[in-house]
Amino acid sequence: MKHQTKSQLVLTYLILHVLVSVGVFCVLHFYLLKQYILIEILISVNFSSLLMFGYDKMVAGYERSVRLPENFFFLIATFGGSLGILFGSNLFKHKRQKMSFMVWIFGIILLQIVVIYAVYYFDLLGPLLSS
Repeated sequence: MKHQTKSQLVLTYLILHVLVSVGVFCVLHFYLLKQYILIEILISVNFSSLLMFGYDKMVAGYERSVRLPENFFFLIATFGGSLGILFGSNLFKHKRQKMSFMVWIFGIILLQIVVIYAVYYFDLLGPLLSS
């Protein structure tokens, strides 16, 4: 088996994350919600982030395991998976003691709150949503 470089590994797991997110989105959209696409996307991305965090915790104890780099978690947190990662860190008791990781995750969550508030307050989506 050929060993992958770190960037190839991150790309592989990013593709896996997207595939799981799309699968969860399809289940939610076709069987449950059907109206709230943004909520479906956020639930899908956060659920997939939670699974990736659980995988990283599961392989953390093995000596020759393939771990996910922290930058991967920062990337998926930036694109909506921050609550899944935060919930996963508490559920799996993983990376909670690593202060730099938690500061980055809380910083990303704070930035997302500011962006959501700005979009809502300044009605930035109004022109896009009106017909």
